[in-house]
Amino acid sequence: EKHGIYDFVKRKVESYDLQIVSSRDRKIKPIWSILGDKKIGVINLPMTYPPEELNGIMISGFPFSSKEKMNICFPKNLIIELEKNFGEYEFREENIGLENGNAKKREHIRDISNYISSMKKMFDISLHFIKKYNFDLFITEIQETDSVQHNFWYFWDDKVSFFVGKKDLSNAIENVYQKADEFIGMILKHIDENYTLIIVSDHGFGRIGMYIPLNSWLLKNNFLKVKKIKKSIKSQILKIFLNRERIIFFMDKLKMKKLSKYLPDPILNFFLKHLKLKKSSLDSKDIDWSHTEAYSLGYPQYIYINLKGREPHGIVEKKDYKKTVEEITQKLREIKTIDKIYTKKNIHSEFPDICFTMKEVSLFDKKAPKIPLQPGHRQNGIFIAYGKDIKEGQRIRANIVDIAPTILHIFGVPIPKDMDGRVLKEIFREDSELAKREIIYTKESEEDKIKENIRKLKDMGKI
Repeated sequence: EKHGIYDFVKRKVESYDLQIVSSRDRKIKPIWSILGDKKIGVINLPMTYPPEELNGIMISGFPFSSKEKMNICFPKNLIIELEKNFGEYEFREENIGLENGNAKKREHIRDISNYISSMKKMFDISLHFIKKYNFDLFITEIQETDSVQHNFWYFWDDKVSFFVGKKDLSNAIENVYQKADEFIGMILKHIDENYTLIIVSDHGFGRIGMYIPLNSWLLKNNFLKVKKIKKSIKSQILKIFLNRERIIFFMDKLKMKKLSKYLPDPILNFFLKHLKLKKSSLDSKDIDWSHTEAYSLGYPQYIYINLKGREPHGIVEKKDYKKTVEEITQKLREIKTIDKIYTKKNIHSEFPDICFTMKEVSLFDKKAPKIPLQPGHRQNGIFIAYGKDIKEGQRIRANIVDIAPTILHIFGVPIPKDMDGRVLKEIFREDSELAKREIIYTKESEEDKIKENIRKLKDMGKI
C-alpha cells in the first residue's frame, strides 16, 4: 500500500475494467533513485515501464505492449544496440492476460528449449552490459523459473488434483533450474571479487489449495446478480459451471489421472488450458450491477465492494460497507482451501476490499491432504548472498522487504526512515567493515512531512 503497486493490473478508477500497472503508479522512490549518482543497470525488472532517467541504463520489464517496444529503454537509442546484438526483444502480455501476446510461443509452451533459450538470452544481455559498464549496482530479473513451474508442475507432482503422468515432461522444472544455476556461474566468472551477489525470489512455489471462480461463488451466495439470459443459455451455463473444480471432478470420476499419460496432446492441452487461473468466471457485461454488492477483478483472490460513489453503478452505502465486508469474509472462511483473509483499513485506497491467501501443503507430506490442490505461488521464497564480506553456510530468516535496506547499507547510503525492512547484518562476516558499520537512517525533512500529510488526506478522501 505504501508504494502503490500490488499486481500487474489494477482496477480503473470509476469503472469495472482493468488496466496495466506502470512505473507511474509507484508512489515512492525506487532504490536506484535513492542511490543517486551511483552507476546503475536495471534490466527486465517488472513495473519499470516507462523507463526512468538514471545514471546508467534501464530496459523495462513487463508489463508493456509490443506497440511501446521502441520506448522501453533509457537511454532511448539503447533498443537499437539491444536488438542489433540479441534480436527482437520479447514482450509478455500473455502473462497478464490483457493482450494476445506471442501466440507462437504459447503454442510451444511445453517445449522446454523455449524456456532455456529465453533465459539464456536474458543472461547474455545482462553479461553484455556488465562487461561494457562498470556498474555499482546491477539488477536483472529472470522469469522462466516461475513460468516453467506454472506450466509443468502438473507433470511432476502426483499429489496435485490433476496430475498428468507424462514422464518425458516430469523433469522440466529441474532442468530449467539447473540451467539457471549454470548461467549464474557464468555471471560470477565475469564480476569483480569486490561485488556482492544477491539472489532473491519474489515468492516461492508449490502445492496450494485450489482457487474457486470468485464471481461464480459470489453469484451462488447472492452477493452478485446476473442479467436475464438474452443470448444462448448454453454459453451462460458454461461460464458459470465450466470451471476447474468440475473438470477435475469429472477427470477423477473417469479415472483420467491414470489415463492421462495415454491422452493425445490436443485433448490434454484442452484440459490444461481450463486449469489455468481465471481472472473472472463472468464478464462484467453479464453482471446486473444494480443488484450486485460485490465482484471480483484481477488476481483470483481479490474482491471489491460495489460501493456507492466509488463504482459507476455502486449500490452499497458507505454506512453498510463494513457490514458487507464482514458478511463476505464470514462466508469465505467456510471455503476449506482458503488460509488467511485480509481487509483494507482505508475505504478510499485503490486496493481490493478483500483479499486472501491459500493454504499451503508441504512437498514432504506423505499423505495427500483432504483439500483439492494445485501448483501456485507460496509465501516463502529464496534469499542467497555471496561475496568476500558474506558468511558461508549461514542460514537466516529474511523478509523480501529487507533487501533494499541491506543494499543501501552495503553502499553506506542512509536508509529512508519510512522504508520497511531491516539490514540483514547477520549475513556479513564478523570481521568485515559491513558488520562493524553503523546503520544510518535519513532524517525526515519538512518536505517529507508535508508529502506524508497530503498522502494521508488523499487516502481519507479529503483532497
